[in-house]
Amino acid sequence: MSENRIDRWIKQFPETDRIFILTELKFILPHRYFSKLTIVRGLEYMIKKMSEILKFTTPSNFLKVSTFIDHQPEGKSQKDFLALLRDISLTKFEFNLSYHNPTNPRYFIYLDDLLCTGDTLFKGLAKIEGEEKKGWLYTKIKNQTHFDYLKNNKAKLLILYFIIHKHNYYKFKSRLKNHLKEDISNYYDEYYFKLIENDFNNNNSKLDFLFPIKDNQQQNILDYSASLNVENDIGVYRDPSRPATETLFSSKENRIRFENIMLQQGMRLYELAGVNRNTRMRPLGYGLSSHKNFGFGTLCFSYRNVPFNTPLVFWYSSHNWHPLFERKFVSYGHGDIATTTQSSEDFDFF
Repeated sequence: MSENRIDRWIKQFPETDRIFILTELKFILPHRYFSKLTIVRGLEYMIKKMSEILKFTTPSNFLKVSTFIDHQPEGKSQKDFLALLRDISLTKFEFNLSYHNPTNPRYFIYLDDLLCTGDTLFKGLAKIEGEEKKGWLYTKIKNQTHFDYLKNNKAKLLILYFIIHKHNYYKFKSRLKNHLKEDISNYYDEYYFKLIENDFNNNNSKLDFLFPIKDNQQQNILDYSASLNVENDIGVYRDPSRPATETLFSSKENRIRFENIMLQQGMRLYELAGVNRNTRMRPLGYGLSSHKNFGFGTLCFSYRNVPFNTPLVFWYSSHNWHPLFERKFVSYGHGDIATTTQSSEDFDFF
């Protein structure tokens, strides 16, 4: 990330907010940004830890009976991570994954960096109504679907992420159960490095995402929230008394200020997009079309992925707005758009 890019981005904000924004990001990003080196080390640790949990004597013995799901298109994180893992497996575990295809796999591994809405995971595993493309559970192995293979062979699907958003993973599990018309949670387990508590209905949640309060908001923001027709603004505005202890931002006061800056600037970009905006677009980041709020609001990044679920100010590149991250768009599924960064892995704001 060049100094010029950071400078160009921050100068689009009011001068009185610039140092504050950079200072707060410097506080947040060490816990929310995964560099390439961190990813490489994390992948190695994941395999070692999984082999221990599943009681294998060595990582290579675990890998011998495992296979990796590779369903995402070029340009998405999954393919990059699998390429990194092949190198790690060869150099650290002396096991060649390149031509590995076990006859009777015991473990199927789904690997990705960030689970935000859970939509990519669901579409990758399930069959989408109205679309011909079938997810992994419906594709064949040994003359049966993977769905049946899991049940008939006591095999397991291992879902591995660096970051999982708690509320949305629970929604994914419920959505999958409803889709399959049965609970298969005994046939899959999830593992992650960081769990983001965005379960806003839980009074004890850390609320690890941008979730602004209603007090002192500008009129256009109040008008937008009123248009959502959400009873008691549940899920739209945060109760100022929550979370009980602030862990994401440097202080409760700085949280309010940062959220408001991101919301106000994001709303300006949202309004500029006008009739051309995607139905999932929100000031604080894309959600699902059905979501009635200001946006997903996550502040999670990796060296090769800034989710479009992060606030618009970080990646939106229309109407003369210069984003902090440069992105390329990758088509995925029927009408679904995923995006990736092309930025370097290090940030130095000061």
